Amino acid sequence: MNVTDLPPGAVQTDETGETVAVANDEFLRAVFSHLSGDAAPVVTSFAGNPTKVSAGAWQSRRWRDGENALPADGNNYFSLASFRPDEAGVYRRRKAQFAALHGVMLDDIGGKVPIDRLTLRPTWLLETSPGNHQAGYLLAEPVTDGLAADRLMNAIVAAGLCDPGANGPRARLARLPVGVNGKHTPPFVCRMVTWEPDLRYSVADLVAGLQLETRPAERAKRAAMSGHSTRPDDGDPVSGFPAPKKTPCSPRCANEAFTRRRWAMPSTTSPARGCKSILGRSMAVLPTSSPTTTGLSVASSACTAIATSGTSAPSSVTSASRSTPPG
Repeated sequence: MNVTDLPPGAVQTDETGETVAVANDEFLRAVFSHLSGDAAPVVTSFAGNPTKVSAGAWQSRRWRDGENALPADGNNYFSLASFRPDEAGVYRRRKAQFAALHGVMLDDIGGKVPIDRLTLRPTWLLETSPGNHQAGYLLAEPVTDGLAADRLMNAIVAAGLCDPGANGPRARLARLPVGVNGKHTPPFVCRMVTWEPDLRYSVADLVAGLQLETRPAERAKRAAMSGHSTRPDDGDPVSGFPAPKKTPCSPRCANEAFTRRRWAMPSTTSPARGCKSILGRSMAVLPTSSPTTTGLSVASSACTAIATSGTSAPSSVTSASRSTPPG
């Protein structure tokens, strides 16, 4: 492990719960365990306040395992999709270079989005500012159909679970586990709260479990962009978006709510191993045979609209193996 992989004091246990130690390369290996051909994800890193840096600071580069040491005191991001090189061999977060979507990310959990809206247990939960989290879900099989990827990401935006992206849904960025949020003074050290790389979902699982409603890609894009900021966004709250009507939870309130929350798995999934405790206490997982507390319904028509051309895996949890500026 490179000395830049973990910031000083990153592995700690206190009254807010334990931090899961996972290096950026280790994290990316798990997220992109199903790469095809010359496809690869891209990473971005820079210092300072993301809302004040120039667009050039957001320039991405191809991630190569062991070759992209990112500073622990930088704003570090990765693409949720993999991309193919252009004719010059350059990797960019562009629609034309899209290869596959490997996971999705929910924004502002505990901030704009109430904790109770997290109706499906995430693969990872990363605290990016006090009481505010990004929740990620890995796909059992990458979605290679670009329009299907757009429909899934736009459904998440339409549900209020993520801010719209400036470069389109396929080019979204998420924060890496080792890094800081430069919007704060001093910068906030990101904290991985839960990390279960074996917890993966089919598209149908995500639609049902997150209670999503799909719509045609262009219609969803127009609706999402109506409140969208023209300034590059990193996936955390920035100016230009409507303020939440509900008062955000305080960090303490958010953490207490997480301990009370039991994530309901879709009825089609199999039980997964226990989630790490948020406050050092175990969180129970609802039995597969129990009805979910959120009254999830099977969104068959929605799933069909998304999972085209065999892009989604069998509806089960397998153990195999922001927003976005110009690339």
